[in-house]
Amino acid sequence: MKINTVQKLYVHSLKDVFSAEKQIVKAFPKMIKAVKNTDLKASFQTHFEESQEHVRRLEQVFGMLEMSPGRQKCKSLEGMLTEIEEFMDNSESNSDVMDLGLIAAIQLIEHYEISSYGTLMQYAKMMGDN
Repeated sequence: MKINTVQKLYVHSLKDVFSAEKQIVKAFPKMIKAVKNTDLKASFQTHFEESQEHVRRLEQVFGMLEMSPGRQKCKSLEGMLTEIEEFMDNSESNSDVMDLGLIAAIQLIEHYEISSYGTLMQYAKMMGDN
């Protein structure tokens, strides 16, 4: 699909963030298991549940648009998660270093999500959609 309208850019970006959220949901259980600090574990669990809700909401958006999210893959998130996986494979589970590394990784993911959703909101506004 050629992306030559705001509508197509919006849909492409929606599919990208949907893929990102699905990848996050899939990756979180392993990260939750690897952290040592109980407060951090609880925080990761909360983020995991929020990401599951984001997936449900995005499914609703696709339903309102009468389209399928398809199989588009968010390569940005895929790359971040590959790096996280490599870090986890090369670090000691349930250690302070693991906790610090995963905090940094989740912050990167969170910034990606904030940017993605902010951009989607602007596209929607440009199209007159609330």
